[in-house]
Amino acid sequence: MFSVIGKGAPASVKAAIVYNDLLRFWKLDSKHSLIVQGDKIKWVYLKPNPYQIEAIALLPWDYPDKIRTFIEEYADRDKIFSSILLNKLEGFYSDMGWVLSLNPYQDMFFNF
Repeated sequence: MFSVIGKGAPASVKAAIVYNDLLRFWKLDSKHSLIVQGDKIKWVYLKPNPYQIEAIALLPWDYPDKIRTFIEEYADRDKIFSSILLNKLEGFYSDMGWVLSLNPYQDMFFNF
């Protein structure tokens, strides 16, 4: 059902290929655009799901409701936060010479 993806391919490329494969599998490729080279995409990590997909991409301006519900059900929000947003925040804070503390009260919890 899914294309064979070469080892070492970037995560965004793998996610785009999976999106195109799912559109074809669900027979939605005639109604919605496939992702092609040069398209600006969004992609998300997924929790364990029936298709064993680790990540999926989407076109922000054209994706079917079936893909939307699949992503809403299986999106791994914790992994997305830690791998994408948290890394960027830590890099920014490090460049500024600051220390990132998401919960400044975490050390106070056990100090009573």
